[in-house]
Parts: sequence; C-alpha cells; structure tokens
Amino acid sequence: QSKQSHTALHADVDVLAIVESAGKYCVHCLFVRDGRVLGSEAYYPKVKTQLDIQTVFSDFIGQRYSASEIVPSDIICNYELDDAQLLSDALSVLHNKRIKLSFNVRGQRAKWVSLCETNAYENLALRLAMRKDARNRLTALQQTLNLDALPQWMECFDISHHAGKETVASCVVFSQAGPDKKRYRQFNISDITPGDDYAAMRQVFTRRYQRLLKDENGLPDIVFVDGGKGQLSAANEVFNELNIQDVLLVSVSKGPTRKAGFELLHFVDGREVQLDMRSKALHLIQHMRDESHRFAVRAHTRAKKASQRSSLEGIAGVGPVRRKKLLQHFGGLQQVKAASIDELTAVDGINQKTAALIHAKLSD
Repeated sequence: QSKQSHTALHADVDVLAIVESAGKYCVHCLFVRDGRVLGSEAYYPKVKTQLDIQTVFSDFIGQRYSASEIVPSDIICNYELDDAQLLSDALSVLHNKRIKLSFNVRGQRAKWVSLCETNAYENLALRLAMRKDARNRLTALQQTLNLDALPQWMECFDISHHAGKETVASCVVFSQAGPDKKRYRQFNISDITPGDDYAAMRQVFTRRYQRLLKDENGLPDIVFVDGGKGQLSAANEVFNELNIQDVLLVSVSKGPTRKAGFELLHFVDGREVQLDMRSKALHLIQHMRDESHRFAVRAHTRAKKASQRSSLEGIAGVGPVRRKKLLQHFGGLQQVKAASIDELTAVDGINQKTAALIHAKLSD
C-alpha cells in the first residue's frame, strides 16, 4: 500500500471520465503531473449515431492521444474498454514509449477518478441546461416574430468608429446552438463621409450579401441591425437593390429611455415593438446585439492601433519602443500630433532632432 501511495504521489497521469445524459456525452480530463492536479478540460464528443458509451470513449481516446504531442505513460479511465490493449499498443508505437491504460484503480487514483467523474456530470448538466435555455429563447423569438419555423441562421451588425475615423463594421452569426464565432466577419469601411453610419451600413450590407449571393451558400433567416429607422432604411435599400426578399430585417434601438430592457424593434413595414424586459426573445436579441458591439469595438481598436503605428512608422529614429512610449505618454495619436517639439522631447528617448522629424511628419 505504501508503495502504491508513493507512486501516486509522484505520478504523471491523465485521468479521464466519460458520462452520458440525454444522448449527449462529456469526457472530463484531469492532468496530473508529479502527483498534483495541474489542470483539467472538458470535451463533448459529437456522436451522430447511437453508440454505446465504451465505443464513444474508445474513439475519443484514440483520436485525442493520436493527435497529442505530449502523452503521459499512464492514462486512467472510469470505464474499462474491450480494446484497451489494442489502444495501448497503438499509442505506444505512435509515441515510441510504453503507454498504459488503467481501470479499477484504488487509493489516491480512485479519488482522482471520482473527482473527474463528478466534474464531467456537472459540466454536462450545465451544457444541457444552456442548450435548453437557448432552445427556449429561439422558440420565444419564433413566437414573437410570427415565424413559421425556428430560425437556423441569424446575423447582427454594428458600426464602430472613433470621431468618424477608422470605421469598422461587425457581423456576428448565431445558429440554433448560439454564437458561431468561426463565421464572424469584420469589415473596414472606406470612402464614406466620416461619421456617416448610414453609408457605412449600406457598404457593409452590399459587401456581405453580394458575397453570400455569389457563393450560393444561402442567406440568413433574420438580420438584426443595431440602430433605429435610419440604419434599417439603409440596410433595406441594399436588400431591394440585390432583390433579397426572404430575409426578415429588424433594427434594434435603445428606445426612449435608452435603458437596457426597453429596446424597440423596428420593422421595414413601419411596425415598432417593445418587448417585455423578461422576454426570452429580448434576451436573445440583446445577446446578439451585445456580441456584435463587442466584436465591432475589438475590430475598431485593432484598426485604430494599426493606424497609429502606420502614422509613426518610417520616421528615422522612431522604432517600436519609442512609438509605444509616445502613444503611452500622450494617450493617443491625436495628442502626439498636437504636441510641440518641446513637448515631444519630454518623452524618454526623444531628442530635439527626432522630435522635429516627428512634428514635421505628423503636421503634413
């Protein structure tokens, strides 16, 4: 017993536990290094046909550890697998070392398995609850908008700029499972009057939906626009030009009080609807709008930083370190542009000659 305890205390092992509920699976992994749990991760294997849990587990282990660069010599599982020896041999050959799959362990290892299994059940229960809530939100949206079926593909747009400059647009995509972040898109907007959100909306809609029509990948069921009647009108103009008729277009404004929960939905036919703040349909719309705003602000921040870098690049004596010091000292590019030569020399590393070059470059 003492030998086993000593081994456990200094073990490098992965502990895996698989659980199933409502036809869905979760595999939780504990990463134990030198006898200490250093981290964990949950996986949700996608199973198209109904398989027994051992087969799902075996497939997961084979795929997970074939693709891993670092594999411990001992993998402890909560289910005994019929093909354990085959898996062990295959992984051992692949990684050029002995890899053992263990089951029915005792002592400290049994405690790790129990902890891992508990985490797997909790993760799966939370995931199923979130999916149920997502389904309820979709059903509420279907009823609110009088749709014939649950929407499968929704998009939401937002425009972000800084005093009319560095304008970017975001497009976030939601499926029935929620945010589909791999399909998010951002657009740098150019050749418009600074601050003209309507022109920005027309440009991003033209670019987005010309591409979708060209690619023939279909069109979303609903498109939400952050804004009021003006943004809705600009978006609808593009839909009319492209002859898009089967997509529901809705804009979301903050409403008279401009407080969360009092948003107004604007429709192309002139209707305005204010949903109850407890409405699950409203919660879904708010989630999409907030996500599009977050993504637009992030894209805008990147564009702004790129613009600041490019304006200061190419000035002799101003490398990455001094660019960073200038922007940090003054708080932004506009403040650097407004600074006098003497003020520029107050920045660490900027002498009179370099300050004069910066001043001349940014004054052009």
